[in-house]
Amino acid sequence: MATIFEITGEGAGESPWEFDSIQNEGSCVFALDNAVKHGGSNSYSVTYDGTNDEAYGVKAFAEQGELFIRTYIYIPSDFDFAGQTQYNRVLYLKDGGTDIVYWGFKSGAGTSDPDRWVLSYRFNNQESTQNFSLGEWHYVELRYYPDGSAGGATLSVDGDVVLSDLDQAASYAPDTVWVGSAFAQGPPGNGEVFYVDDIKAADAGPIGPSGPSEIEAESCSQAHVEAAIASANNGDTVRIPAGECTWASAITLAKEIAIIGAGVGSTVITNYGFSVTDGTDNWRISGIEWTTSLSITFIAMSSLYSETGHQDFRIDHCSFKGANIGIAAWGKSKGVIDNNEFDSCLYAVDVTGGNTTRWGQDTGLGGVDFVFIENNHFKATQRSITHCVTGNYTAKYVIRHNIFEESASYRLGDVIDMHGCGHSTNGRGGRAFEIYDNQFIKKRTEFSRAIRIRGGTGVIFGNVFDESSGHKWNGAAGDYFNFTEYRVAKFMGMQATSCNATEWCPLGDGGEGYPCCDQIGRGKNQALEPTYVWGNEDHLGNPITTITIHDNGEPVGDYIQKDRDYYKSAMPGYSAYAYPHPSRGEGAPGRSQRRVAAILVSLVSGRT
Repeated sequence: MATIFEITGEGAGESPWEFDSIQNEGSCVFALDNAVKHGGSNSYSVTYDGTNDEAYGVKAFAEQGELFIRTYIYIPSDFDFAGQTQYNRVLYLKDGGTDIVYWGFKSGAGTSDPDRWVLSYRFNNQESTQNFSLGEWHYVELRYYPDGSAGGATLSVDGDVVLSDLDQAASYAPDTVWVGSAFAQGPPGNGEVFYVDDIKAADAGPIGPSGPSEIEAESCSQAHVEAAIASANNGDTVRIPAGECTWASAITLAKEIAIIGAGVGSTVITNYGFSVTDGTDNWRISGIEWTTSLSITFIAMSSLYSETGHQDFRIDHCSFKGANIGIAAWGKSKGVIDNNEFDSCLYAVDVTGGNTTRWGQDTGLGGVDFVFIENNHFKATQRSITHCVTGNYTAKYVIRHNIFEESASYRLGDVIDMHGCGHSTNGRGGRAFEIYDNQFIKKRTEFSRAIRIRGGTGVIFGNVFDESSGHKWNGAAGDYFNFTEYRVAKFMGMQATSCNATEWCPLGDGGEGYPCCDQIGRGKNQALEPTYVWGNEDHLGNPITTITIHDNGEPVGDYIQKDRDYYKSAMPGYSAYAYPHPSRGEGAPGRSQRRVAAILVSLVSGRT
């Protein structure tokens, strides 16, 4: 449903706050900036005169066939009700000088419980009363039909209908909305007996129970899922039922909602997934199995190189099989990708940053400003893959507690990759990486590079290289750790960027010389921030310390030097970010659980 107006304030939804503390949040069309305050009370009104945009919320009342209004109310438990004889109207609709409807509270005079107020509703002199507990939040919903149809109005308190079929004799066109405690008397006085939280009016569909709504898509079809998303508000959850459906194109996601399938093996979508609009934050996709033979991206975030990106997203308990890209985490984003299975995607996760500003900011190792990729299972059962995780253009990622597994038939290429400067037009180098407590399982003779770094800085520790099949990660020209600088090694023609003005880095080739732009061991504003590698081992517990400097016969070793640009020791002062990521809502495991070999990746079989 679309919001006609909304009033919110500091602490909304968290704790009571006085009505006169309401702030204009910018998106409100009915706010204190446009309202008239009445005397010393905490009441405000706004009237639409046919021209003023400030009161458009009232204009919308007059034009809609159905209105749904919800108000949250709190009355202190220690309030003295002595002398409270008049109605205290929380929301009041008028048509010119005619009262259409008002509802609120009055004293308990004539009741057996004088220390409680009773809810009162007036509509053509009809009234309903009920005890209303104090010291608690309550919500009241008014369903109102301006044309007098469908019974005129229905009133609900905390989800229970207390009045319905309230017919009215004439049709009204509301022009005034009055909110607040207009007539409160007695201690504490001045109308400060109400605390109001989150007044909303909507133009279609009942608002329903308090808090975020859950919306069930009719089926897993593209049309039904799109319809469910269209009806959702920020904070809602859209449920996709079990079934097998084929989508003809990507569904646009531009709301702060959760989209939850019935689980891998239950909700199965062939071909397309979601395209998330740049700047959309606080969303989640979970419990869906995707499969395709097309060169597509299942979940594509943002616009390439966006400096906006997405904040606080989560993609979890899904399965991705066969795509060109499983998840494109593009833009200057941060969030969590956890407990998923990636099978035979050429690029399972592509983390591409915002291209420029991060190279002028603190690296922030051990912090939250990263894309966290944790407790996933990457494998190749249908074809060999290029990268399980790749980073580009100021990418920042944390890769931890994952399993990377070859099959007997298909290999993993450069399993974890971080690109360097000039790899493509305008391409800056990857910014920062944390790679730890992962398991790399080798099953083929063909060469693979487990961790390949071409730019940026970070830490690599606690990883296990499983070679129990007899095949080696550093066999057949493969590597455990492969460091290089393309603009020195000259593997391929590089591109000039905002950082480097020439194709090659060495001074003899007209470049900037050491340090190369965005090279390994560089941080904020190109300052020296070495990479640290320590505590890695094979499946038998033998230490793995070999770092290959990939030089192509060029002097790359002069540019990437041990004990200057990288160290084979723990990083002083480094502390990893909380695991599991707090957004997962799980408790921290003990140290004995830290090795990914002891952590199972669980794909949901039901709702999460």
